[in-house]
Amino acid sequence: MIVETLLQMMVLVVLGAAWRWLAPGRMPGGQLRNAITELVFYLLLPALVLRVLWQAELGWESVRISIVAGSGILTAMGLSLLACRSCRIAAPLGGAAILAASFGNFTYLGLPILIG
Repeated sequence: MIVETLLQMMVLVVLGAAWRWLAPGRMPGGQLRNAITELVFYLLLPALVLRVLWQAELGWESVRISIVAGSGILTAMGLSLLACRSCRIAAPLGGAAILAASFGNFTYLGLPILIG
């Protein structure tokens, strides 16, 4: 399993180096990087998450995970609120701090919302 993963990583690195050397389409690096980034953020990562969710077994373990995750989010929000109030942070900045402390940006899924 580890060897397969390392081999896949090596193939991707080699393909990236070959792409840079060959420069297909003669696209500027910045333009190509933006196109690949948008492909990954808007199509590939959401598709990966949906695939994993559709294949997941739903049961009591899923309910427990949801309860723990929800409790963690509520705790982070409460602690952030207390910290913002104790430091007398302005309301807009405090709201942003509470949201940032409460919700992780797992696999960059929140990035399209932030930059969109």
